[in-house]
Amino acid sequence: MTQKRILISSIIRNRANYLNLWLNQINLMIERCPDYEFFISAYENDSTDDSVRILKSLDFSKFKDFFIKTEKLNTPSFGSIKNDQRVCLLADARNKAIYDCNFVQHCDEVLFIEPDIDYDPVELSNIVRDHSCDILSAKSTHIHNAMPHEIYDAWASRITDKDEGWPPGVAVDGFPKRMEVWSTFNCFCKYNAEPIKNKISFSGFNKRLNKYDCDTAVICENFREAGYNKVVLDGRYSVFHSRYN
Repeated sequence: MTQKRILISSIIRNRANYLNLWLNQINLMIERCPDYEFFISAYENDSTDDSVRILKSLDFSKFKDFFIKTEKLNTPSFGSIKNDQRVCLLADARNKAIYDCNFVQHCDEVLFIEPDIDYDPVELSNIVRDHSCDILSAKSTHIHNAMPHEIYDAWASRITDKDEGWPPGVAVDGFPKRMEVWSTFNCFCKYNAEPIKNKISFSGFNKRLNKYDCDTAVICENFREAGYNKVVLDGRYSVFHSRYN
């Protein structure tokens, strides 16, 4: 079997407290996949903490290659809110993490991992090894089960095309362990690289709904428009957001 190549990508802003854990978890996860080649790309902008220094000091020797880009753009900082400018800035940052290096052209899949999550690297390596989907994510919940019935990434998680978020009243511990959904991200999400190579990627504007929308839901819409329809949320594997917030 041809060796799989995977690009791991993250976007970073004011995440100094997380970065060592972020890389340690990734390293432990990829150690479970010795027959794969991994590239990593991280894009940072406008941090006011120690993120840039820490990011540039990390050891990426376990990867085939790595790419780190930092910028000072003076963009506004948003919390976790629904905002048109925010989703456009996030989409732009995620696309820079993919396209500002040339790694994706050599890779079979792109795995986005948010920097501020906890997870079991052994368990999550099962998502790395699952190549049955166009888009495949874990399930995100709040750290330490403070809100055990609520999905964390509620805006991007949509069961049907009629949803514009996770349906009210649907507890994350009550849905099937693995289910096809309309869209997902959940802080740990893997994509078929082929459409991404053709510039089918993140955007803050949902063409089907004709309005600004969650960037990580829109990439699912864009995949579907191009015929990549196998979108799965695997509830057997959890990530927890976040240790410090």
